[in-house]
Order: sequence, then structure tokens, then C-alpha cells
Amino acid sequence: MQVGTSAVVRVSGRSTRVELRGTPGDDLNVEGGDVVVRDDGSVDITPSRSTVRITCPEHTHVVLSTASGNVSVSGHVADVKVITISGSVDIERAVDADVRTASGRVAIGACVHTCRVVTKSGRVSVGRAHDVGVSAASARVEVGLATVAAVQTVSGAVTVGCDAFARVTARSMSGKVDITLPEGSPATMRLSSRSGTIRRDVPDGEGATLEVQTTSGAIRVASR
Repeated sequence: MQVGTSAVVRVSGRSTRVELRGTPGDDLNVEGGDVVVRDDGSVDITPSRSTVRITCPEHTHVVLSTASGNVSVSGHVADVKVITISGSVDIERAVDADVRTASGRVAIGACVHTCRVVTKSGRVSVGRAHDVGVSAASARVEVGLATVAAVQTVSGAVTVGCDAFARVTARSMSGKVDITLPEGSPATMRLSSRSGTIRRDVPDGEGATLEVQTTSGAIRVASR
């Protein structure tokens, strides 16, 4: 089956595992699901087995919804939105990604533009993205490299790697916060912690802008 250049593919299941791969071309292939093509060209997939496997064009817009099934997106897709309760989410590469989950682990390799994650107790890792936004309760958050990052958590530790002119905002109640910049890069820093230690290993100056607040968690800004 061929789909258009702005096709939307939607998958909705409960405990079904969803494995989707974005590849060059215009072909859509589905194993383990019933397919309905809407008048607007969008595609709805209802899983008919415990695992549904989908190969779609890399320009596809993907919406995946599941209760407890794991979600895996490999290859490259235009953008992907995932809504789940307890299933883990793995995304290799997308232009934009938006993940909403309660307790599932979230791992995102790379986003060209924006990456948004909302979770309660799962671990969140983002390899690389231009703009990262994470809101979590007790989750540990790790961002490999970002230009813009806004991370908020209650008790989870936060680690953010940023470029020389990044804008980073991080807030945590009891989790420690580690921010790293390229070697020799200065930063404008506003760091505040009520009872945690604060360590700055980078020079003050024009460059990155860092705003970090914790209640009892330690704060460290260092070079990498």
C-alpha cells in the first residue's frame, strides 16, 4: 500500500506491542493489524495480534496509543506521538517526538527539532535534540546534547549536556542536577539550592544561559 507525503498513521491498542520502522519510499506494510484508510488519506491500524509490525515511509506522521504494550520506533519518521500508561517507549530518530506515559521507560535517540516527554516514574533518556522538554515526577532524566532544554522533576536526578550557546532551565526538588558544556565554554549561570551543594567548574561569561533550581539536590556545572 502506498501513502502520501503527509500521511498520518494511527495505531490504537491495549496490551499490544507496537514495532514501527520508518524507511525511504512510499510503501506501508502492516503485519498483525487491520488497516482502514480514511477519506483524508490517513490510516488507522487496529492490532489483531499481540504484536503489530509496521513499515512506513520516513515522512509519515505517527500516532501510537497503547495501555501497557511496549512501543519501538526504528529508522526515521517525520514526527511521532506516543501515549501509553506503563509500556516502555524506544524511538531511534524523528523530526519531532512527543511521549506521554505514566511509568514506562522512555529512550529517544535523536530529534531534529523538538522532543517532549511527560512521565511520572519512568527513566527518560534523550541522546540528541535541538529543543528538549521533560516533565517528570520521580524519573531520572538524561539528555546527551541539546541547544534548548527545559527539565522539571520532583525527585529524579537530571543530567544535561548542552552546546556552547545553549539555554537550559532545570528544576528539581530533591534530585541532583549535572550540566556539562564544551571545554572552555563560558556561561551565564543562575544556580540556586536551599540545602544542596553548588559547584561551578566553568567560567562566567557570554555563552550558554543556565538557570537551575533545587530544594535539597546538589548542582554541578562542568566542562566535558
